[in-house]
Amino acid sequence: MIAATCHNCTGALGVIFVQGCYQCSASLIKQCLILKEIVVFLQPVVAELNKDKKMPTETVVLLHGLGRTPLAMAGLHLYLRKQGFHVVNQGYASRRHAIPELCRQLVHALIPRIPPDGPIHFVTHSMGGILLRYGMQHWQVPRDRLGRAVMLAPPSQGSEVVDQLRRWPLLPRIMGPAFLQLGTDASSMPQQLLQQEHERLPLEV
Repeated sequence: MIAATCHNCTGALGVIFVQGCYQCSASLIKQCLILKEIVVFLQPVVAELNKDKKMPTETVVLLHGLGRTPLAMAGLHLYLRKQGFHVVNQGYASRRHAIPELCRQLVHALIPRIPPDGPIHFVTHSMGGILLRYGMQHWQVPRDRLGRAVMLAPPSQGSEVVDQLRRWPLLPRIMGPAFLQLGTDASSMPQQLLQQEHERLPLEV
């Protein structure tokens, strides 16, 4: 069962966490069943777009998960584009670098693809949500342009699967350095982000 919970994040950024196991969430993406939650969450934005066609373009950035490509978000890309959004389905080499470097590369790749004005929304899957949270804390993002965020099955408190699989001899080499940062220990990236977020705002995950 997947449960969606809305939270208020820093500034104007609204965040919806869709929790569930990796297998279930991946299946939902392929079948586009998760579109209902995304459409409901972005409905006020769609309404404003239809109300005033002269408004600045609303941008939705899609970030796939570990070991995937933009093809994993292709169905959502097509649907949101039909709703009138400017969609950026951004890929990244998820198995080649650690999370800080992946985030740095993402920022540089996204800057030329995002219009100079208008709100920016995010839909992320799995590790894409961790990259978004890291970016919000370590990069200068214009707060007045932040819209809403939908995070599909983010390992917000770390993944016990990573804790187990990192012991396999060859798997860390195959999955890459970012994979090793997604465990549940205190030094993992999700736990570090949680600690910093709890110090700044009362966010429950």
